[in-house]
Amino acid sequence: MVLLTLLTAVLRAADVLGRSMWPDEGATYLRLAESLPDILRNIVHIDGNVVIDTHPPFYFVLLKLWTLAGGDTEFSLKWFAVCAGVLLTPLVYVLARRAFSQRAAVVAAVFISLSPGIEWYSHEARMYTLVLCMAALAMYTLLRALRLRARDVKWWVAWAVCIALAFFTHYTFVGMLIGQVGLAGWVLARNWRNLALGLRRVIRVGLAAAGVVAVVLVLLPDVRELVARLATGNDMNYVFHSFDTLVWTQISGFIIGLNVPNPNAVFITVGVWLLAGLCMLMALLPPQTTERPDARVARPLLLVSILVTLLVWFGLSFFKSNYQGFRHLILVTPALAALLGRAVDWLLRRPIIVAKVAGVVLAIGVVAAQAYGLVYTFTRTPAWHDDWRGVSTYIQDHWQDGDVIVVDSATHLATLQPYLRGFPFVTGRWSVPDDVVTDDAKMLPYTLAVRAQYRRIWLAVPHGARLDYYRRVMHVNGPFGFPARSVPVLLYLVDTEVPVVSELPPTAQTLPGALDLRPAVGVALAGYEIHPPARYNPQSNAIVSLYWRRNSSALSDDALASINTSFRLQEQGQVWWDWLLPGNLSPMPAQWVPGTFWRVDHVLPLPLGLPKLPYTLQWAATEGAKQERFQVAEMPLPDEWRDCCVRLTQWPLQNIALTSSGVPVGAPLQSPLVVSNTQVAASPEPQSPVTLKLPNALRLWTALRGDDVQINYAEFPSTVKPGEPLQAVVTWQTAQPGTPGWDTELKLETLTGSEIASVRQSAATDAFPVKDWPAGEPVRGMYSMPVPYSVSPGWYRLMLNRWRDGVSLGGVPLGLVQVELHPPSPVPTNIANPVDARAGEVRLLGYSVEQPITRGVTLNFHTYWQVDAQPTRDGVLFLHTDRDSCRPTCPQDDNPPERGLRSTLSYRTGDGMDQVHQIVLPADAPGGEYKLYAGIYDKAGFARWPATENGQPAKDDLIYIGSFTLPDLPPPPDYKYRIFIASVLQAD
Repeated sequence: MVLLTLLTAVLRAADVLGRSMWPDEGATYLRLAESLPDILRNIVHIDGNVVIDTHPPFYFVLLKLWTLAGGDTEFSLKWFAVCAGVLLTPLVYVLARRAFSQRAAVVAAVFISLSPGIEWYSHEARMYTLVLCMAALAMYTLLRALRLRARDVKWWVAWAVCIALAFFTHYTFVGMLIGQVGLAGWVLARNWRNLALGLRRVIRVGLAAAGVVAVVLVLLPDVRELVARLATGNDMNYVFHSFDTLVWTQISGFIIGLNVPNPNAVFITVGVWLLAGLCMLMALLPPQTTERPDARVARPLLLVSILVTLLVWFGLSFFKSNYQGFRHLILVTPALAALLGRAVDWLLRRPIIVAKVAGVVLAIGVVAAQAYGLVYTFTRTPAWHDDWRGVSTYIQDHWQDGDVIVVDSATHLATLQPYLRGFPFVTGRWSVPDDVVTDDAKMLPYTLAVRAQYRRIWLAVPHGARLDYYRRVMHVNGPFGFPARSVPVLLYLVDTEVPVVSELPPTAQTLPGALDLRPAVGVALAGYEIHPPARYNPQSNAIVSLYWRRNSSALSDDALASINTSFRLQEQGQVWWDWLLPGNLSPMPAQWVPGTFWRVDHVLPLPLGLPKLPYTLQWAATEGAKQERFQVAEMPLPDEWRDCCVRLTQWPLQNIALTSSGVPVGAPLQSPLVVSNTQVAASPEPQSPVTLKLPNALRLWTALRGDDVQINYAEFPSTVKPGEPLQAVVTWQTAQPGTPGWDTELKLETLTGSEIASVRQSAATDAFPVKDWPAGEPVRGMYSMPVPYSVSPGWYRLMLNRWRDGVSLGGVPLGLVQVELHPPSPVPTNIANPVDARAGEVRLLGYSVEQPITRGVTLNFHTYWQVDAQPTRDGVLFLHTDRDSCRPTCPQDDNPPERGLRSTLSYRTGDGMDQVHQIVLPADAPGGEYKLYAGIYDKAGFARWPATENGQPAKDDLIYIGSFTLPDLPPPPDYKYRIFIASVLQAD
């Protein structure tokens, strides 16, 4: 049991902060903010009003005392639930051991320890694990008291205390209280004459005390409110849950938890009802000679503790909503575990081999189901939690001076505040009826003060909230969506002053020579400026403001929603950083009329220690389904912007946990050690913050010293495929100014030391030599090493060596890199339009198109290929349309395999290729027949691969695969009138 309790402690403590707090836990913070007298009275003060909470005070009193020592952090509050979850395992063990046997107790304790439902609520700052402990204690103390021995008076007192405290932990104990009192009364009535005189006196006193407690309970404000709601039927219209739903929810929550992907699967449903029947059988089956004498009263005790609790909850559903989740009746779980433990023990004690096998199968089956549930308990699914932590992180990452956070309820405020301590908050309504006059003096009470004092409002609201008032008088950005288990959380950014100007500010950098490729889009970027990092962002960043000029009055939000932007920071062809940004141009403000400029702010994640170089910014704007460029520009980055905002030498705040796109500068490291493996999180919504393209996994290292320089950290992918470049970053820090330069060599070696690939280059550029590096500041160096296509899959060692004047300064292994082959790709079958053709070593099988061919939409054509021999060239697959009227600009699509994600060199004999070609036929494309040609050409020299059709050489190495016909364009609307006027003029 010591080992099992330790195992429980490990499970309960694992990933305790994985799930974000949600509004129910925010309500816990509201209760803790009150004084002890108010906690005991269930009183919460919200916006000057007194509100009665519907949850009793015992848990909150204990938690209030707990926070006096451990503080009120998220970890401290959840750790209380963890401790109660750990304590439950030995409590259930002693309950089942007293009730049945040692073996039944061990099995029951194992089931409790591995329960994914209990694991779930052990990570929540609520009372549910304490409810479990109180339920086990109430059953155990009553079981001891029902032996009816004179010296067991203390157990009657203990039971009375436990069941009273349990009731004041959660009101669902009313059912268990009724059941246990009824059972105790029945046992006492049958044995009253045989009871010791002292015991009878204690029972009489206890009954009198219970009567007094009942009167006090009726007088409590929350109980009076509950009775009033039941009497008036205010909650009669809520959802009604049947009794079988209650049973199924409690057993499934105990066995498989709350996060499995398909909880209603047939095998799960069958298993749940088998376990329900087994528990009922064990509660009715007479005691065995091998069991303890207490089994005689333990069976009815466990039965009433389960059955009456469920029946009372079900009975209340006829008067008010019986919200049904595992947590609402979680108190029956210890009794279920004890009965299942008895079932396993009973089967194993049968002399029949079939029964013994059934007992083993039952135990293994329950443990396997719980292991399945535990895996999904820790699996991040879209409905894993209400991501209020993500909301706070997004606000923190994009915070600017002059911002304020507005929440619609005190509960939401209490949920966010632990993550954003010290940030300004305002509570109030987030929406008003449309028919309310939009007069600030008559609107939301905080509106005038907020607009006068703050520049931007962060609005955190539940899904479905209407923001009509804000949209009428201010500009609303968003929503930015975050995953949710209960109510989706939406975040809006409201500008109190619409960021539309008639002229560019003098601080903005204009875009001279910007190439407007497609003026018909109707917008263009006119200027930009870069600001210092966001104040509270825990990682390196800068803020960039883009000024968009509106050129046309014919714009729609749908068209603007597809616009995205990208920046590239480079110097003499060396790319140092890329940003991919959503345009965030929808919805557009009403004040943005043609000729004016709309400022849109973005947060740019930055690497630490970019060298001081004369950078150039390449910028592009894209739109539409294919994200085609409609404007490009290239401009030098001003040195003052580089020094203030782009070259960062330290993290803004060292005391805030870092997000996954960076690592802090660490202490000196004497030997290589992996600090962490991180992954860039997926954006929650299309209108999410910056999407940063980085390797799927980064290995981050802290400082490794040399004689005059140290490595702060190195970044490189953990896996790479043959033919791909292994891109690595080493961030250096010199010990003193004037350090002479060196060459850095990266080598990929086998574990035995044979070289596979290498790259060697100077540690610095001529524009920023090592001798000019500021002492103690990080400087970033980037390396790209092609991995040969011939390399075999397996593990390889990445080595770093330093050279100066041809003399080695030593080296160090950075870590291991795994080379993985691309998985075999299947050969396409059931091709709509088969073709017999070949281009080089690759056979063309045919093509298809996903949708009807029409003008003005993105058409997805598929060409299907099969590799007959290992390609020896890096090729581009193309699909061209051809018609006399559109040459030489007929629509076409040219891309490497999988739209640039792979090379033809990476395919092996027998592999298939399904290439998607996106082609847009212009809205004014003339009618008639269009021919389709496919093929492959070299990526480097553009030479087409030799092609054949039906065994014959193809002309110009273009494979004709078919054609399609567009109908003629309809005549313009005024066509008949022009004909009429012409005829009249001719007659005249």
